[in-house]
Amino acid sequence: MIVIDSDERRGREQAKREQAMERAPQKLEKLKDRVAAGDLNRSEKIGATAERIMQRYHVYRCFDWKLDGGSFVFSQSETCLGRERKIEGKYVIATGEKELGILDAVAMYKELIEVERGFRQLKDVMAMRPAYHQIEPRVKAHIFVAALALLV
Repeated sequence: MIVIDSDERRGREQAKREQAMERAPQKLEKLKDRVAAGDLNRSEKIGATAERIMQRYHVYRCFDWKLDGGSFVFSQSETCLGRERKIEGKYVIATGEKELGILDAVAMYKELIEVERGFRQLKDVMAMRPAYHQIEPRVKAHIFVAALALLV
């Protein structure tokens, strides 16, 4: 298992987090206003709306909310932000190859991403559906034909 610390990735993740931490409170504040105005009064609907907002902006770990006497209350968790900042820019590559160096593992991982992107593109263009083969030679033939089509 290899842990990679990337400045490029850190910058991208930090920008995304900052954008989400600006937008999510705005949406939660609108939800709070809707609850106060009486537009939403069922706790199930309020909870579902709050969860949707937090999942959309990926901030469900950074905000707490509750219904307090019929009003919607939310707050930002400072401990969560500290944890998020610690892991930004880091990712793990798991490999069973013991003699593989860090740069080689990253290069192979990036190649894998390209292959997966190619197969995804192939399936989109050809509208290829999943094929469920039971016999090993048929599975190999299916993959072989898909790989040839990708190369062409």
